[in-house]
Amino acid sequence: MMAGAATAFFECSSGSGGGQDASTDSTLDAPSPGDAAKDVAVTDAAMEAEAGVHVQIIEPANDASFDSGDQVDLVAAATDSHGNDLTDQQHLAWSTNAIVDPIGEGSPASFQLIADAGSYTIRATATDDAGNSAFDEIGIHVR
Repeated sequence: MMAGAATAFFECSSGSGGGQDASTDSTLDAPSPGDAAKDVAVTDAAMEAEAGVHVQIIEPANDASFDSGDQVDLVAAATDSHGNDLTDQQHLAWSTNAIVDPIGEGSPASFQLIADAGSYTIRATATDDAGNSAFDEIGIHVR
């Protein structure tokens, strides 16, 4: 550490507090010599956006092949930045360009694939309570 450099401790919390709101003011002053710490209140939405939503399709496998009329099982893993599960029907939606959207909600789910022969995309989109979302896509083939 350089001579005269100040060390600052910033504490993030999801409640409102006496500190500056980092979501509206990004300028923070270094603590005065008598200050023990500078508190910074960060909103839940700001923390969610920073860490993000994560979603991964587990089933079907990418490039899987099906016959038209097959029942297709859909399984995904999805979490928010706090590790909360987002695989319930409120937070996870399935869609495809093979048939009318949406094809299902939650995980696990399934749908009957009625489509012409060709290649299609299946998408799982997870949305957290703050409105942040992410998706994963795989390709499938209809014989």
